[in-house]
Amino acid sequence: IGSTKMKNDTETIEQPDHVLYGKVIGVVRQQSQIESLVKSLEMLGVEDVAAYSGASGTEQLQTWQEAVSQYFFGDMEGKMVQRYLDAVAEDFIVFAAVVEFELADRAAEIAKMHGASDVVHFGNSAVTNY
Repeated sequence: IGSTKMKNDTETIEQPDHVLYGKVIGVVRQQSQIESLVKSLEMLGVEDVAAYSGASGTEQLQTWQEAVSQYFFGDMEGKMVQRYLDAVAEDFIVFAAVVEFELADRAAEIAKMHGASDVVHFGNSAVTNY
């Protein structure tokens, strides 16, 4: 689980089917929330947590949006990514934690306990809102 990277002659490309899937994603207001969330998730065994904010966060989320629009048939993923883009534009922080399927519910619960909103697990065959 996690991002699959492919190397070509000029750049590293993230596989579109791995942009969202296998991750618990959500929104927090403050950096201190991310820091405490990461510590709690580490105790659960989750080690890969990214935070997106500001211009660089917007840029990364836009790549998600492009990948989702090109490779997924439903519109739920696109709507969620747009919600995350809007949050970053309003100075919130979006996090994405790579989780094993069996840890997703607990990871989402921990995120909510740390004040996260718009928490979603993008599983391989289902998207779960918390």
